[in-house]
Amino acid sequence: KIAATNAEGVSIETEFEVIPTLALNLSSAGPGELLTVTGTGFGYKTEVDIDFGISPVAKARTNEFGNFEVEFNIPEVKPGPYDVKALDKDGNLDKALFTTTAGAKLDKTTGSIAESVAVKGSGFKVGGTVTIDYDKLRVVTVTADNNGGFFATFNVPAGNSGSHVI
Repeated sequence: KIAATNAEGVSIETEFEVIPTLALNLSSAGPGELLTVTGTGFGYKTEVDIDFGISPVAKARTNEFGNFEVEFNIPEVKPGPYDVKALDKDGNLDKALFTTTAGAKLDKTTGSIAESVAVKGSGFKVGGTVTIDYDKLRVVTVTADNNGGFFATFNVPAGNSGSHVI
């Protein structure tokens, strides 16, 4: 309630509702990337559960103003849109839409000719073909699994030293 009283003692009251709000630092990214979730208007110094789709991914604690910030890695999920939800013990709830995209990581960033390199990826089309090129040379082709993920290895081909695009 918000109340105001003047010098003559006349007062008025009205109600004001604080609505919880959730914000994400990214709207889309690949699995494994770091996502920051910021909330305002939640309960006083309470625990907030964070879900990605239907999976719990993090917990946060609000401050005296009902605000929080938490980071977590985007889970290995199929590509597409997901709700990121925040819910506290008082039932305050908000959600934001996030879209997973394709992403891949190498097990190393330097190496020698003929050395084995592993590539792990996720967020690709389920059952889709994933091609891996070393500069313009195709080094391996794999099929994404039922979650849109893949794992492949290849040997570094002969060539010039220096940086290369994979």
